[in-house]
Amino acid sequence: MKYLWLILIYTTSPIAPIFAQEEVHTVHFNRNSSKVIGLHTNYFDTFLSNINNIEIDSIGVYGFSDYLGNADHNLALSHKRAQNVFNELNNINNSTLNLFLENNTTIKGYGEIPSVIRRPEGIPENRKVNIIFYISSGKYDYDLTKRHFKSEIGMKFNRPYILQKVHFVGNKADIVDGSLPQLEDLYKQINQLDGEYKLVINGHICCLEKNATEEDKMFSEVLSTARALRIKEFLVDKGISEEHIDYNGFSFDKPLVYPELTKEDKQKNRRIEVIVYK
Repeated sequence: MKYLWLILIYTTSPIAPIFAQEEVHTVHFNRNSSKVIGLHTNYFDTFLSNINNIEIDSIGVYGFSDYLGNADHNLALSHKRAQNVFNELNNINNSTLNLFLENNTTIKGYGEIPSVIRRPEGIPENRKVNIIFYISSGKYDYDLTKRHFKSEIGMKFNRPYILQKVHFVGNKADIVDGSLPQLEDLYKQINQLDGEYKLVINGHICCLEKNATEEDKMFSEVLSTARALRIKEFLVDKGISEEHIDYNGFSFDKPLVYPELTKEDKQKNRRIEVIVYK
């Protein structure tokens, strides 16, 4: 039997970020378009209304594309997307935001986010601009973490929940023992849901570039799928009905952070996300 080996860096103590916190807002785009739509979400507008309470060091506006089109086109398109989002931000009547945009903003297009699996329709989630507020220090009146639902406030429908404390043995779908408390908490939340629902478990890996071998690509998709399946098996063993649960493996097709510059970036991309739909 031939074994495939893909190096995945696992650490229980991620390197501390340079900034105390990064607040990320994502704007998605239609295929081959740089027209800004959907900038003003309730969460983003609430964040802006509290921006005076937050000590911001700088702002990054970073554009991306999927793999449809050639590299030069995608690079230019990603930069135009970033520039258009920056222009829209400048049009917002918020003196604090405008001051930061004028003096402490980086605008950059990164082009195509590497994808190891090619599909004719491309990857809509990679046609985006990330607006990143690098927060240096301070105490905040506004809870910057509340867009990810936490156990103490219960599950929320239709919103991705990253299992940040669930980890796996490198190259395997075996769950590290320290992950069990969050999985137990996930089970309790699901068990309290009323009515009909569907739980979707999505597995993601890090660190795989588009020049990876075909064997690496195949293994990465299998590994991300196997890890999502392992979470499903845990929940089914606890008593959740199998008919309520779907699972997927996305390999490196949907990174949260790109490019991966630090071990922390890779740790963020190596993840399990769950979404509950009514």
